Amino acid sequence: MENEVIQMAGSTYAILGVVASSVLGGMGTAIGSGMAGRVAAGVLAEKPHLFTKTLVLTALPGSQAIYGLLIAFLINSRIAGVTDLSVVTGQQFMWAGILMGVAALFSGIYQGQVAAGGVGSLARDESLLTPSIVLAAMVETSAILGLLMAFLLLPTV
Repeated sequence: MENEVIQMAGSTYAILGVVASSVLGGMGTAIGSGMAGRVAAGVLAEKPHLFTKTLVLTALPGSQAIYGLLIAFLINSRIAGVTDLSVVTGQQFMWAGILMGVAALFSGIYQGQVAAGGVGSLARDESLLTPSIVLAAMVETSAILGLLMAFLLLPTV
């Protein structure tokens, strides 16, 4: 009985990693895209022909949810069918998921702020789309590094 409880604890920790990675990544995307979208809506009220350009900038923080889901899927696929997941291994999965989730959350928020600034700059000068994308993409580097670190932390079972 005690061994079964310990095995359940390992799986519980791993599932917490799945939840952290996917939920925090989704929150980063929602907050970041929401910030850029709010500014885009204001710009479009004055210049509706900028829809496509503002859409590109508004969509950029969407990648954080993808990174979070990728790690969540990897954790889930590695624990599928495992009946004797140790607590330590479960905690490794959990920390990988938390790392990815936190990186995606903050990266999404700050990328949304930079993208919102880029949308605002388009209202003044439509030729600033490419520099605005580059600036917003620079913030995404932290999410990519979080993805790589989380991938490296994932244990094999």
